[in-house]
Amino acid sequence: MWCHVETEDGYHHELEQLDRPIPPRMVDGNLVGRATFKIPNWLPQGWHRIVARHEDGSECSSTLIVVPQRLSCRLDDGHKRWGVAAQLYSTRSSGSWGMGDTQDLADLTAIVARDGANFLQVNPPACTPAVFPPGDFALPSGFASLGKPPLHPSRGHR
Repeated sequence: MWCHVETEDGYHHELEQLDRPIPPRMVDGNLVGRATFKIPNWLPQGWHRIVARHEDGSECSSTLIVVPQRLSCRLDDGHKRWGVAAQLYSTRSSGSWGMGDTQDLADLTAIVARDGANFLQVNPPACTPAVFPPGDFALPSGFASLGKPPLHPSRGHR
């Protein structure tokens, strides 16, 4: 088994296989094994591809996304911002029909705003009502401001 990473800019880097033996096992009549490879920490941020090649010539691949270790939410005023991301269908209550509805979304908005959140991101965004109280600023689709201008209004959103 061999693995390599193909970076966005076309660079190929062979991955080191780690010595972590796990005995193969039978799955649906096939002998299946496992191999562990080390992903280098110097890969640039971006969307890359990891490719595994078996000795019989078969290959499989998957997307490898490299992101910063930490994202900073500090703006020019030095304050941290925080918020909540929620799947609309998972914001259920005893009053909904088994999946989240707009009343559940309104209740969740009130709860996170009470606790000081600056935003609420809701997926899927097509279900998000585009209603902002006076003085609030429009954010990208799927975001709702919770009464505090999270961004500099003169510059728009980032």
